[in-house]
Amino acid sequence: LDDATNFLVMYYTSTYQLCARYFCGDRSPLRDMFTIQQPSTLIPTTLTANRDVAPESTSLANVSILQSRELGIQILNHQDSVTDYCSVSSYSPSSPSRMLRSYSSLPSSPTSSSSIPFLTDCEELNKLQELDLPSEKTEMFLQATRILPVKDLLWIPRQGGDIIVIGLEKEAVSQRGRVIAVLKAVELASYGSLVDAAVLAKDRVVCCFRNELMEWGLALWRSWEAKDFDLFYQSHEELGKLEICLHKRR
Repeated sequence: LDDATNFLVMYYTSTYQLCARYFCGDRSPLRDMFTIQQPSTLIPTTLTANRDVAPESTSLANVSILQSRELGIQILNHQDSVTDYCSVSSYSPSSPSRMLRSYSSLPSSPTSSSSIPFLTDCEELNKLQELDLPSEKTEMFLQATRILPVKDLLWIPRQGGDIIVIGLEKEAVSQRGRVIAVLKAVELASYGSLVDAAVLAKDRVVCCFRNELMEWGLALWRSWEAKDFDLFYQSHEELGKLEICLHKRR
């Protein structure tokens, strides 16, 4: 979890190569999807540095372009005291006042469907002023607090008390992540903000809340796996069909 930008960031454990990013601050994340990049679609294993830029482009005289399988393409802008990463930048509703630089090794990183389209560095900043951005309090409630591996799913509790549940789905030649559920209990509204969460044993997830009076509360969820959610949705659909049939008979 990148708590500064509120992104779930996924890497391959063997190479620490970035494969996916997902913005956790969506107000309505249910059914959000993002692609998980495969290693074969990324940069070949080469490492080159190009420090000699064409003389007619004087503004790029201090730019280096690095390529590697582990880091992908990096465009480095060498300033007087700071080396600035000028890779593709992304914007999200969680950060209206500043530009979020993507440290992705990919040409573009998949984000939530509500995220703002990718913009290149140092351009079109004025577009941020035109967006309908969430209030500071709403933004705080949408901040993820923890990434929990629960059986074959990822649970992402947020400060507002809800939990994003992400399943990883394999397709023919690719893999993707999809939000299959958003867990929320009305009874937890009086508990305050969710400040931490953890997996207990193998079948429980505990969430820790704290309110404005510094009072603490705990909530327990049964840790469902993907097949449990599939069974729930299937049963819900069948009950809905049965209810429609009963109304037609009346």
